[in-house]
Amino acid sequence: MRDDAAPATVEPNAAPGWDGAWNLPSRLAWLRAFRRAIAARHAEVTGIVANEIGKGVFECFVSEVAPLLRACRYAERAAPRLLRERRVAGGGLFSPGVVVRERRVALGRVGIIATWNYPVGLLGVQLVQALACGNRVLVKASERSPRSQALLLDIARAPTPDAALPAGVLEVAEATREAGERVVALAGTHESMEHADADRLDHIVFTGSTEVGQRIAAALAPALTTSTLELSGRDSAIVLPDADAALAARAIWAAVRMNAGQTCMGPRRAIVCAGAYDAFAAALQREVENTPRLRMVHESEVAKAQAAIDAGRRDGANVVQGGDTAPIAIAAESDASGRESNPRSIPPTALLGCPPTSDAVAGRHFGPVLAVVKARDEGDALAIHASVDQRLATSLFTRDTARARRDIAPRLGSTIVTINDCVVPTGHPRVTLGGVGPSGWGLSRGRDGLLAMTRPVVTTTTHPRFRTPTTLLEGKAAARFMALAARVLGR
Repeated sequence: MRDDAAPATVEPNAAPGWDGAWNLPSRLAWLRAFRRAIAARHAEVTGIVANEIGKGVFECFVSEVAPLLRACRYAERAAPRLLRERRVAGGGLFSPGVVVRERRVALGRVGIIATWNYPVGLLGVQLVQALACGNRVLVKASERSPRSQALLLDIARAPTPDAALPAGVLEVAEATREAGERVVALAGTHESMEHADADRLDHIVFTGSTEVGQRIAAALAPALTTSTLELSGRDSAIVLPDADAALAARAIWAAVRMNAGQTCMGPRRAIVCAGAYDAFAAALQREVENTPRLRMVHESEVAKAQAAIDAGRRDGANVVQGGDTAPIAIAAESDASGRESNPRSIPPTALLGCPPTSDAVAGRHFGPVLAVVKARDEGDALAIHASVDQRLATSLFTRDTARARRDIAPRLGSTIVTINDCVVPTGHPRVTLGGVGPSGWGLSRGRDGLLAMTRPVVTTTTHPRFRTPTTLLEGKAAARFMALAARVLGR
């Protein structure tokens, strides 16, 4: 990030003074209005996303619009309970006159730097959680999906007869990379800022690559500004010997082809134990061969996906592809009829029998390519999984689900572990997402994601008549008191 970055230019809003109008009842009214508007305009939303990103209209609805609507409904119901003041505890034997209470208050002004691969679903949930908790929000939409996110933000800001955002609560920066740098600068070293305190950001939410996330973290470090970083995942799907191999193949491949493989939580490798490998490979081959070519967004990612395919082939993998397997076109061209071919389409590919050391297994691509590794046993499978350090949602297939939850899931290094499914269950509004290590930090979605948009304020109230004496004891009296306290507290 540039040290001399200027404040982000935002669309004008009316003068400040929104605080009093942005209380919890007002926020809940806006949430309901926003949810109903998204539902009413779902065809318009899905149509624009499908045109801009390339995913199918139905896939857009089930992977973006429906999860956003569910997240709105969850926030409407959960926010009053989670944000109300609550009594934490009484003072107990040694502080009988003390009552401890906690309430959650907004972080302040939150900057959201949005991503493109799920332009409505991801940004929508982040926006809903920040606003539901009473924050002001500045959004920098992705330059890769500006029309989809502009529509979402227009719907959010459109007044209704019974609900409207107060002026200044939601502001929008330009959908450019330079604007993203300026947004981060608003939360950077305060001593170098020329903007007013009211313009500063108290928290940054970023979804994107690990490399950019590291730069943002470094820019925020001097001011110790907090952040939620949802960064890259290179996840595993692990198939144990007792798994339903056909089910595992269908579920894993559905996640690989979803959004043309451009899903951070999608599996990049399937690690299949020897006892299930043959059945899995046969079922997966049928799934792959029945999948058409898929359209991606970034030409550079098409090249990375092809590089993964080439690496798997060099390392001896059996390359199974769907759709038209003609060479991937990097530049647009026209066929004999004059119709333009898609420069970013790619045949979805499974690399069966990849050695664990192959570059394809490392999963540094972002497209519909799956490396399939045969593991000797469960221990070997977990070791191969542990060799990759970016994890958002690990999948585990086994018939012994109780053991999977109890013994295996805590060892996988992921916040989310989907058992006998991939990706789809993470759309549940109560599921919390959080990266580990190079996949980021902070939490979003679900209960913990909602609370992450707040900070706790703890108050202690002491009754004068039962105030704990502050006179220090000495001699035998002190010894007796300490012995009594140790016995009581040590029980």
